[in-house]
Amino acid sequence: MKSEKKDIVVIGSMLSNDVILASHLLRYGYKTIVARPKAEEVIIENSITKTPKDLIFYYNNKFQLLKTLYNTKIIICISGAILLYLKQFFLIYPFLRLPKFINIPTGSDFTELATENSIRGYLYRKVLRRAKVNLIGTYPNKIKTLIKLKNINFHFSRFPYKTNENKKLLKVLKKESPIIFFHPSNIDWNADNVKSRNSTKGSNKFIKAFIKALKDGLNAKCIILDRGIDKEKAKLIISKSGASEHFIWKEDLSREEFFTQVQQCDVVVDQFSGGAYGGIAVESMSYGKPVFCHIHKPSARLLYFDDLPPVFNCYSEKQIYKALHLCQDREYLYKKGKQSQDWAYRNHNWKFYLIQINLFFDILTENSKSKFLLENIDEN
Repeated sequence: MKSEKKDIVVIGSMLSNDVILASHLLRYGYKTIVARPKAEEVIIENSITKTPKDLIFYYNNKFQLLKTLYNTKIIICISGAILLYLKQFFLIYPFLRLPKFINIPTGSDFTELATENSIRGYLYRKVLRRAKVNLIGTYPNKIKTLIKLKNINFHFSRFPYKTNENKKLLKVLKKESPIIFFHPSNIDWNADNVKSRNSTKGSNKFIKAFIKALKDGLNAKCIILDRGIDKEKAKLIISKSGASEHFIWKEDLSREEFFTQVQQCDVVVDQFSGGAYGGIAVESMSYGKPVFCHIHKPSARLLYFDDLPPVFNCYSEKQIYKALHLCQDREYLYKKGKQSQDWAYRNHNWKFYLIQINLFFDILTENSKSKFLLENIDEN
């Protein structure tokens, strides 16, 4: 018996964002599934989404994947996953006559791999050019990449992050309580000075500023994940500073554990070198958490105009140090969290992202579902 044709197949897990995206598409009327290789089979945690059992199809071989892709109207791939999953067929891709696809670049896949002088770089450029549209964030390095590359269909877009839908905020911190900072980003500042890398985090600037602030009286602790290319160098800096007791190292967290930790902390630390926030920032802001990161305002305005993210916007070690001391005002910290949550709801509401997907679905399939979809989008 032939299976029902799907509207959209989503490929490319990217921290379960494939499942989150597909769940919302399903919720608003699209017949959607996620396709993943059997090797990536995991238990989807309840905190990520209420996932129907048949939402994810785990295929055993490439031919099962091809069969699934032929049975859909369009494909959405995250970070060029169509190249990863179909690399054996990619040079003959035009002859496969697969459905049209939308690509959602995320980070270094676009800022580094897309301009890399290698076979992988060449093939990824093929992905970008074969995609009917690439939904791209307005990071400075992404804009630079766009200028370098040719013949790419793109649209500036917000990424479909998992955002908290329950507007609850913690109470104002007591003055005697230490401020808990959570540093979940990869520890990476390109300490080895590799010229081809531009997707680093500038983690060393925060660590040094935090140590200096502690010595000058800041009552705080930092929960920091033990991951990233420069993590050993970070441990050495902390050890030599004598501030080790203020850093709590944790192993890499699952998505469920990550969101639990976000809720338990007071401030979240993102990145300071790329001129843009990561998914960590938006997801944390939706939980009412103030965020430390550096945002290049002219680039951000391409998406947000005058409604820029209300983060602690700091780039240098000195700027981070000053922002750390602002956190000692517990009332201010609470208000900053409330502003952050309101901003996340205004700017990363799933309704707006799905309207965008719906537009491209209509264009690519020439079979409008707009009226049906818009009637099913929750206004809250």
